[in-house]
Amino acid sequence: MLDRQEYWTGRYNKQKHMTVGNSCFSSEEFITSTARIRKVLRDISISYNLFYGKSILDFGCGWGRIARMLLDFGARKVVGVDLVEWAVKTAKAEVPNGDFEVFDGIDLSFKDETFDTVLSWTVLQHVPNTSIWITCQEIGRVLAKGGYLVLYENCASDRKDSDYIWFRPKANYLSFFKGYEILKDELVTAIDGTNEVHHLLIMRKPC
Repeated sequence: MLDRQEYWTGRYNKQKHMTVGNSCFSSEEFITSTARIRKVLRDISISYNLFYGKSILDFGCGWGRIARMLLDFGARKVVGVDLVEWAVKTAKAEVPNGDFEVFDGIDLSFKDETFDTVLSWTVLQHVPNTSIWITCQEIGRVLAKGGYLVLYENCASDRKDSDYIWFRPKANYLSFFKGYEILKDELVTAIDGTNEVHHLLIMRKPC
């Protein structure tokens, strides 16, 4: 198996402003998918006030597509991290009012309880079983007490894991963040033009 950074660098270089799940889309399909994601995030913003005035970590930010939306929804600060230097460099150019840095895949370079909200949009599903626990521990460490965690991950039960995606059930993600209050637990289908099932989870870290 390729090194993860090498693999994702190749994917980003090939796909440019597409994302992994949208790499076969036409420009029109990609625009439609982006609009759907924006609506989901806008609804979350309105219903739970997780973004406005908040300091947010966009975990696995890619080239900044979602970071831009979070800033549009009034985030005070958005920090994006990604494994791939190319993606981070592009994000800095595309979203100049965000902060972006390369993530080494192990340790987040932030102090404890730095962020009001952490968001992972189809990112944790790409973290290997050997790394997922420590990754989630790092996310929990940098999230403030009483802060909010937004997860949108592929939980398809009829798909087999591959080298770069792990189809974990929702229960796994809940176990990684044991003790968090569940505010929203919703199955979402076809937001990205596929029939795969994703779980949208919004959780609150204990105070």
